[in-house]
Amino acid sequence: MQLLKFTCAALVMLCITLSTHAAKLSDSTRTALFVQSGLQSQVADLPAMIMASISQGKFSAEQTSKVERFITTAFDPDLLMRELEGEFEEALTEQEAQKVIAWYESNAGNRIARAEEHASTPEAVREIQSMGAELMANETLMANVQKLMEKAKMLESTLDSQGQLGIAVTVGMHRALNPEAPIDIERIKKHIAAQSQQVAAMVEQMLKVQLAYAYKDIDEAAMSEYLTIMDSPAMAKYIEVERQASLTVIARASERMLNYE
Repeated sequence: MQLLKFTCAALVMLCITLSTHAAKLSDSTRTALFVQSGLQSQVADLPAMIMASISQGKFSAEQTSKVERFITTAFDPDLLMRELEGEFEEALTEQEAQKVIAWYESNAGNRIARAEEHASTPEAVREIQSMGAELMANETLMANVQKLMEKAKMLESTLDSQGQLGIAVTVGMHRALNPEAPIDIERIKKHIAAQSQQVAAMVEQMLKVQLAYAYKDIDEAAMSEYLTIMDSPAMAKYIEVERQASLTVIARASERMLNYE
């Protein structure tokens, strides 16, 4: 769910103290959780999503290839998944993960997870851009989107990661396109900070439209079930773990981008 928020990205988890009697999360359960929730698919699409968000500039084929190499190295899906595995290992118990998996294996949960997966693909981005006004006009859908965003703290997480990701991508593009030119990272940081309010409004609108696109074909009963299950102890913990880990993983990837040679 959190990766979906950042269609441009963004991703998943937090270490929470476990009961001394709680069973440790097994590898097989963790894998099932990642697959059923759609997290694995969304991570796989992340580099392409980032490229889609910046490839509207007028780059030559050679320049695009260089930028893509920076992006795919820093946001390598296999590496991201290994980092996420580490974040989840100590954060969720086997029992909690099994409860979350059971929801995602239900009719409503499976349909919602697959809808979130699709909304996180580069193909969906093009369709979302043409449907924005129509989706925003659906008051019932947008009301559900607002509730979901608040429960999962999605806007806060997106804005937290957007700044550091913006700096990293800007630096990465500069190094790829102008490898010999000096980079004033402090100047880049100040420029991005100066635009933070304007960018925040744009990010909020983009996030709402993307979520609306994801849930546009989900019936009201399923959405109501989703919003209710989000308050259950296991799902609420999973969402928080995912939210915090998304910030951690994005920060690490951004650091790799800044240090890429």
